[in-house]
Amino acid sequence: MPVDVSVSLLASQAQDVEAFGGDGSPDRLTDTVHDRLQSEVLGGAEVPGYLFAVLSRCDQHIAVERRVLVQERNCVFVLVDQYMRKLGIACDELADKATPFEVTPYPFEVHTPPSHVISLSFMERRRLSGTDLQITPVGVGTAPIGSGRDWPAWWGPQDQRESVRTIHTALELGINWIDTAPFYGWGRAEEIVGRALRERADDDVLVFTKCGTLPDEERGDRMDLRPETIRADLEASLRRLRRERVDLLQLHDVDRNTPIEESWGEVQRLIEEGKVRYGGISNHRAADVERALAVGPVGALQYQYSLLHRTAEAELLPLAAERGIGVLTWSPLAAGFLADGFEPDRLDPDDFRRTHPFAELDLSPLRVCLGRIGERKGRTAAQVALAWVLKGQAVTGAIVGVRTAQEAHELPGAADLELDAAQLEEIEASIP
Repeated sequence: MPVDVSVSLLASQAQDVEAFGGDGSPDRLTDTVHDRLQSEVLGGAEVPGYLFAVLSRCDQHIAVERRVLVQERNCVFVLVDQYMRKLGIACDELADKATPFEVTPYPFEVHTPPSHVISLSFMERRRLSGTDLQITPVGVGTAPIGSGRDWPAWWGPQDQRESVRTIHTALELGINWIDTAPFYGWGRAEEIVGRALRERADDDVLVFTKCGTLPDEERGDRMDLRPETIRADLEASLRRLRRERVDLLQLHDVDRNTPIEESWGEVQRLIEEGKVRYGGISNHRAADVERALAVGPVGALQYQYSLLHRTAEAELLPLAAERGIGVLTWSPLAAGFLADGFEPDRLDPDDFRRTHPFAELDLSPLRVCLGRIGERKGRTAAQVALAWVLKGQAVTGAIVGVRTAQEAHELPGAADLELDAAQLEEIEASIP
């Protein structure tokens, strides 16, 4: 019998959970419901780290510190690791089979700071081809939260505490990777990421960073991919991130003064030393990638790719597919121009997007199209735009720069959105 599964996560610590009422002890409830869930509900799929489960066939009150109350019927509440997961049961018959005991309508309380109530679907994970890393289809981009007036791209005022909350929210929603760089705010973004991960104490998050971009008084920034610069950049990144290694170190942009063979050789040495798990290449030509491959494996490629910027389709995405390298896309929402309700005139006066080339385009037909498809799918226009990017050849993940917890809440909605051929054609016809 098919099971309709929905999920809610309540950030909680296992040791802080108490159940009030009911005839069974917590241990007996755990063993009984978990065994039944394995076979009846989850089809035998393993639920790692389960600690407690309760089935409710009456209204169940879930109270958290902020006194957010949720009332649901026919739901199983399963505590998995540090999260409470709510599985909606499709029918009363299946609910009857899931447990042999009666559950009383007393509150099931969770006490933990901070507390969040979030609704989402389970997020798939994809292997980043060229590595053994399993990543969610969308990841947290940190260029906007690292922005400052001392940086070439000003995204407007940003509170660091809100940045940390945004990262925490994304991770609580199931996002499992963060993309950052020393360039983003000249280390500010990495420091924020380090603070967020330290406060959350989660070692499962994958951290991707970059190297080689340095400040320049005349040009604002310049590329330096000499081996000694790559090493120094990484050491500084590890200090800011408060980590012993990064999962992916990427050459940020092209340095025509240093042969890529020398740069890539240094990345391979850092991998051998255990400071880097995999090496990646960002914003380089296809010929440069081929030269790097002659030195050592390339774990990932990163390029700008969106409905408004598709140059990667000519050579780079086909190369990635041919070579079995996963692609991470930056600016998949075209610097926010494809986000719902985006209006350049409402930006901060010094926001770089006011003079961005996309600001000269007539995006009305595309926005209407994305909104129309989103309405039919129960999603936002931005989520439809991200789903389009994720359909791209060899694309494994989209890097989405989020600045608020509200923006982070939208990330999962793009991860499982499927677009059919007719919808893809509809979108293509609307691109300016």
